[in-house]
Amino acid sequence: MKTLSTIEKNKIDNAVIVFFSNTNNEQAFSSIYKNYYQKVYAFVISKVKSIVTAQDITQECFIKAHQYFSTIKQLSSLKSWLFSIANNLCLNYFKKVKQEQKSVKSGNIELRLNLKESSEDLKEFFFAILDKYLPKIKLEDQQLLINKYIEQKSYEELSAQLKLSHSALKMRIKRAKEQIYTLALPEIKQELSY
Repeated sequence: MKTLSTIEKNKIDNAVIVFFSNTNNEQAFSSIYKNYYQKVYAFVISKVKSIVTAQDITQECFIKAHQYFSTIKQLSSLKSWLFSIANNLCLNYFKKVKQEQKSVKSGNIELRLNLKESSEDLKEFFFAILDKYLPKIKLEDQQLLINKYIEQKSYEELSAQLKLSHSALKMRIKRAKEQIYTLALPEIKQELSY
């Protein structure tokens, strides 16, 4: 049995694309889907390392391909085009994941735990986290957080007491809270997932 060369496969793929774009025949698209689904899926899973995510991205890849088939006149390689779509979707996925991680690290939790604007439940949760993880940070940072949040001293009082500028004090408080958040993050994520 003779196997098809890459050039012959590309010609067949182009013929299928032209046929699909001219007739919008779902069997033509189905043929492309059957021939390339496993290859695209293998490519995507090698990047994202998650079965569910890889299935979602692969499915989205074929949805996008289906949407844009009618605009294509000719391709040098259908496989390359599908892999290009899949790669872009993977890059978008990683950007989204990175943004979510950055969002959690950079202060969405901190914003929610802003005592002036938060609900009583959130305050209670904050103080429980503070109570549990405060002993695990440096003594001077512990004292700073106790002065600010438990004794409720103002920035002005603390600036004068510690002989620090207002901005330096805010930065020290922010860093101390970040230490707490870093220690508490696994617990917070677990709480939020329920």
